Amino acid sequence: MQNTFSPSVRTRISRPNAPWKSRRRAFTLIELLVVIAIIAILAAMLLPALAAAKEKAKRTQCLNNLRQLAIGQNTYAPDNSDYLLPARDGGGSPDVFVQVCLNPPEVSATAALGLVVSSNAASVWTCPNRPGFPIFEPSYPQWDIGYQYFGGITNWLNEVGNFAANSPVRLGRSKGSWTLAADCVCKIDGTWGLPQGTTRDDVIYSNTPQHGSKQGSPPQGGNQSFVDGSARWVPFQQMYRLTTWNADGSRIYYMYQEDLPPAVNNVLQYLHGHP
Repeated sequence: MQNTFSPSVRTRISRPNAPWKSRRRAFTLIELLVVIAIIAILAAMLLPALAAAKEKAKRTQCLNNLRQLAIGQNTYAPDNSDYLLPARDGGGSPDVFVQVCLNPPEVSATAALGLVVSSNAASVWTCPNRPGFPIFEPSYPQWDIGYQYFGGITNWLNEVGNFAANSPVRLGRSKGSWTLAADCVCKIDGTWGLPQGTTRDDVIYSNTPQHGSKQGSPPQGGNQSFVDGSARWVPFQQMYRLTTWNADGSRIYYMYQEDLPPAVNNVLQYLHGHP
């Protein structure tokens, strides 16, 4: 049978993608905006969870750092006549100790234990939320560390008084439950965190408190390690302002310890953590 289709019709039949055929429908602007809105909502729901997971990881790393400090000092003390590495003394006064600093002569002694005190490097002497520490201040001179450290402290100084401390000086005479190191849970000039508009070069207070706190808000708590090598998270409600180098209440640091001197127990109600 002779093909009666014209050449133009035959061409259209053999070309399914010819212009006259229906094309795929594109997104409209409204549909695109709806998709973007859904993605934004999902991101808003996921970001808090991701932030919480990131903070949990940092808390875990912080806890491991503090545990390493405790284990390291248990190794250091037997080779140092049973004495732990001491915190910085307060300018020659036998009763004042700066628990967030170390003196230069002592810091080199812990390098062999892997507890290196140096700037611009990852260190067990600071929390991941306080990058940049330790920091050397040549004007004193002293090393600012990212934790509170209670080794060698013989006296606890606070706004209520000056007390003989239950802090580890000699390892063999210390109880395993005594606090050796802790997060910097501090309130400076009545403010949680570095006060706004501060002009002093107080880098030692930067990024504090470092866990679960917004600027001007009390913290959720902090990590602490103990003489027996253990470490754990302590809620803020269990902490006390037991010692600092300024007894006027302008530099308040909090920590937890269950074994307290009798004189401190008598005034404990005045030292409890408060927002």
